[in-house]
Amino acid sequence: MRIMIVGQKWLATEVLAQCQQVEGVEVLAVYAPGVSDRLTANAFSAAIPVHTGQRLEPENVPAGTDLIVGAHTHCYIEEGATLKARLGAIGYHPSLLPRHRGGDAVYWAVHMGERITGGSVYWMNEVADGGPIAAQD
Repeated sequence: MRIMIVGQKWLATEVLAQCQQVEGVEVLAVYAPGVSDRLTANAFSAAIPVHTGQRLEPENVPAGTDLIVGAHTHCYIEEGATLKARLGAIGYHPSLLPRHRGGDAVYWAVHMGERITGGSVYWMNEVADGGPIAAQD
């Protein structure tokens, strides 16, 4: 499987490391918010092409990409970029969706005193975190 990782910080770096260890998985490129992000540094070290910015456009998705993997991404992934990948895109969100949609899921779980929480892997589409943008926390 040929993938592109879109994300930042610790989680995206760990996803990259895990993917590099799986036989049959090739990371074609990564997309991070900037050159100072740890994902960018690790991808450079592994000679993986890096793109940076806040909006993933179709021209940044390498030809032959099977799946885009979003790992702690606040980047907007354009629908055209998702459509360019054979299987589309999946994302990880640090809450049990639809609870705590949006960018502050961990904060809201702690603030509301939740003793048990989890994470969600979901198919990315044109709405945020698998739900209507207007319904965010």
